[in-house]
Amino acid sequence: MIFYKSVELKNGEKCLLRSPGAGDAEAVLGTFIKTHGESDFMTTYPDECTLTAEKEQSYLENKLVAEREIEIAADIGGRIVGTAGIDAVGKAEKLRHRASFGIGIE
Repeated sequence: MIFYKSVELKNGEKCLLRSPGAGDAEAVLGTFIKTHGESDFMTTYPDECTLTAEKEQSYLENKLVAEREIEIAADIGGRIVGTAGIDAVGKAEKLRHRASFGIGIE
């Protein structure tokens, strides 16, 4: 699923909320590692991350074509400062209304 929206922040800066592509993999992974080190309330610690840039590229490419899942990056001045994702819990009819949501912002 692809998303694209420009918003103005309270400080007047423009923030582009967009679906990250394969070319954003290293930046998205860097943001993931940074945000997971800033809080004990994330699902993992940075040293538990087993993702590589190649795995992240594949993950982001899959999200672009997914019908029921999405990844969104917050981009300020060409720098990714946060990510959010919605992932389907399952494909069964009784699970189609369920999803997991994650967000990390520097």
